[in-house]
Amino acid sequence: MNTPEYVVGLVLIVLVVILAVITPLFLVHARGRDHGPDCWWCHPRLRRR
Repeated sequence: MNTPEYVVGLVLIVLVVILAVITPLFLVHARGRDHGPDCWWCHPRLRRR
């Protein structure tokens, strides 16, 4: 295995680990209640009322 293949593989592994950690946080955040446009995470461009 040469260096570019190693780097690409390492980047893909790091990306998969990051997505595996972040995905449950998004799912927990989005379910259960209607938090509407006041949510800065879902609606970062909207101003608070």
